[in-house]
Amino acid sequence: MTGTRPELKFEPRIEREFRGFYAAETREMVRIALVLGLLFEFGRFAVDAGSGVTGLLSATAALRLLLVSSVIGLALVSARHATLSRFSDDLVFAAATAVSCAALLSSVLRVAAGLAPFYLEVAAVIVFVNLLLGLRFFKALWLTAPQLAGTIVAGGFVPEPAVAFAHSSLSLLLVAIVSAASCFRLEQSARSVFLHRRSANDLIGRDESTGIPNRRMFLEHLQSSIRQAERESQGLATAMVRIDGFDAFEKHYGSDAADACLRRVAHALMRAGRRPLDYTARYSPRDYAVLFYDPSGKSVTETVGRIRRQVAMLDIPNEATPDSKRVTVSIGVAVSPRGRQHHQRSVLTCAARALEKAQNLGRDKMVVEEVPERRSTAQILTGPWRAATRS
Repeated sequence: MTGTRPELKFEPRIEREFRGFYAAETREMVRIALVLGLLFEFGRFAVDAGSGVTGLLSATAALRLLLVSSVIGLALVSARHATLSRFSDDLVFAAATAVSCAALLSSVLRVAAGLAPFYLEVAAVIVFVNLLLGLRFFKALWLTAPQLAGTIVAGGFVPEPAVAFAHSSLSLLLVAIVSAASCFRLEQSARSVFLHRRSANDLIGRDESTGIPNRRMFLEHLQSSIRQAERESQGLATAMVRIDGFDAFEKHYGSDAADACLRRVAHALMRAGRRPLDYTARYSPRDYAVLFYDPSGKSVTETVGRIRRQVAMLDIPNEATPDSKRVTVSIGVAVSPRGRQHHQRSVLTCAARALEKAQNLGRDKMVVEEVPERRSTAQILTGPWRAATRS
């Protein structure tokens, strides 16, 4: 970050969150733009056919209509159906590439036929790619810069007055600069909105994706629960939960289905905690945290096992992994027995270590470990130091 303006690149984890946010915010605009793109291609073909264009230009126009409209149509279908949403970004970019390449090819063919390029068409395509398809700035620049350069170079081979060529080239360049600057500002504004919304959700203690408490709220609750458990001589069980093979699930089903899975699992974990001081939170992008206060009425394994039962009851299909057809979770549990003093960091470290062990055992596993007791200063000091402390 520089000052108050966000750069056009976050760290990888936040960048993935932003891409999902940006895709959701621009989805409706992209759908409208794709429909306009289809209408443009059909209208252009109708104009060419009505103007009596023949030969190579006519054949190229028909081929352009077939190829470009097919790619735009696929992008439009993927943008409208949740099951195909994981392909939407790639297909929209493919549609933008097809439109840009088709416009550049048309300009080259017109120059080869002794005609001037359609500068107005190229300008319209540049605006279309930069402002209407929801592309991020660098992707849009990657498409429009070669198109702009190719059209101007091709136009230089047409025998027309130098003044007319200069006017056309400068006008096209101005359109490209304004469009690129607008695209840059739009993405920068979107990143600012994303950061403010993310900060606001952090301040109110809620995770935006799932609606459950976030890491900050969990740490505060865990600290207060540790103090209360020490005062009341009660035990705690802190569980770290991770969805098995979630990256493969997201790649297979798409980001929308992955977000829905995160929300359903989050609320299933909340149902697993039944006592007033039990607490569920989104601890990290990959992990949930569940705190069970005084789980001594039953065995810890049975109490925490409710998490696995609740997730199993969701019955979420998962064809992304060969060894399971349903979404499962791995659980690492840190048990703080009654009558002991524990530090928050040691509890979290123990739970994280248990979770890693559970994942190493395979899918749908649970590992329970006891949190090491926090030693007092007298227990740590030895020799003359302990003697000095006693005296």
